[in-house]
Amino acid sequence: MREIRTLELQQNEPTTCWLIDRPQTLRVCEGLLWLTVEGEPDDRWLSAGDSLELSARSTVWISSATPSSRFVLAATPALSLMRLLAFIAFNLMPVRLVRNRYRAL
Repeated sequence: MREIRTLELQQNEPTTCWLIDRPQTLRVCEGLLWLTVEGEPDDRWLSAGDSLELSARSTVWISSATPSSRFVLAATPALSLMRLLAFIAFNLMPVRLVRNRYRAL
């Protein structure tokens, strides 16, 4: 399950600071956003249709450059421990089988 939030910023609102707690995708639906990701050298301008991957433990400053901007924040789904272990086992199993065949010869 993913959490998806739709947010709206007005041009006259002050710049907002967010602390990102988990990986998220920001996608602009309408308007123009100005973003600064702490630690990155350049600011970013995102317009409708643009998206940006935000990593966990990052700080983002955001404001609207148009009278109204709407955007979506979607949390990136995390792999459960069981799915992660199944993925690892599935990807390593063929390698083990091939190695054992060569050892037997």
